[in-house]
Amino acid sequence: MAASDAEARVAAAAGLILDGYLANESGHESAVYVDDLGLPDHKPILVTQILAMAMAKGQEAGGDEEAALLHDTVCALVSSLGVRGVFSPDQVEAAVEAFLKTLSASPLPDPAKVKCAGKYLAHLLEDRMVPETLLASVPSLAGEPGPAIVEEVGRLTRLPLPITALKSRVKGVVQEYFVSGDLKEAIANLAEVEAPRLRLSAERCGQEVVKRLLVEAMEKKNHEREMASVLLSAMAKLYGSEQFFEGFIRVLRSIDDVALDTPNAAQLLARFIARATVDDVLPPV
Repeated sequence: MAASDAEARVAAAAGLILDGYLANESGHESAVYVDDLGLPDHKPILVTQILAMAMAKGQEAGGDEEAALLHDTVCALVSSLGVRGVFSPDQVEAAVEAFLKTLSASPLPDPAKVKCAGKYLAHLLEDRMVPETLLASVPSLAGEPGPAIVEEVGRLTRLPLPITALKSRVKGVVQEYFVSGDLKEAIANLAEVEAPRLRLSAERCGQEVVKRLLVEAMEKKNHEREMASVLLSAMAKLYGSEQFFEGFIRVLRSIDDVALDTPNAAQLLARFIARATVDDVLPPV
């Protein structure tokens, strides 16, 4: 296939993937589409195109809130595909670098570029999709708006980090549940964890709640682990199957770190997966 033909396919695919995710927020469908595309060497270009298209759509949205929501959603898309192993961290980093290089030639006003690029970087940094060392290269990659982008990232990632705040909230709810055994109260408390107030997308919030419950339960005894399985099944009313799946995947990808505190973490996670599958929270794998 000629290079121009491949690039045309990638550009068309980027638009379809972005529009599809904005419509249904299905990481699974997006992952299947990328795999079916059959252009593994063009994955960084695909991510760059998706980021650039979302930036343009954000400007067309007509309002800061609408643009911010769209940028959050496209970050959730990239993270979802990264968590699922569709894109490697190196591919995402290369894509972000290429995106930053396009900013100097973009016709959008600098404030729009700064808000968009800052949002992308802050989200992907917190999600460990790109390394912190990338920030040092932003001024040279992005040109004139580069320093302002770095400042915007600093503003968005001010302490406490959104993920840190979420972990603390969920840990408190889970520990209280393990003591009281009050399932309804635990569900009500989790429902009060507001994603916008924590500066997180609803999708990311759900994934992290599932992950945090699993990690907390692994450190407990069998009784608390059974309670955690019951809570996970009840949480299906709060979070969709995609968020559950990606929450489990996030634990799986960090299982070596979890095993430092819980040596049998892999076996415990397998049991949680089996139970969640039986309870119809996770699809059969």
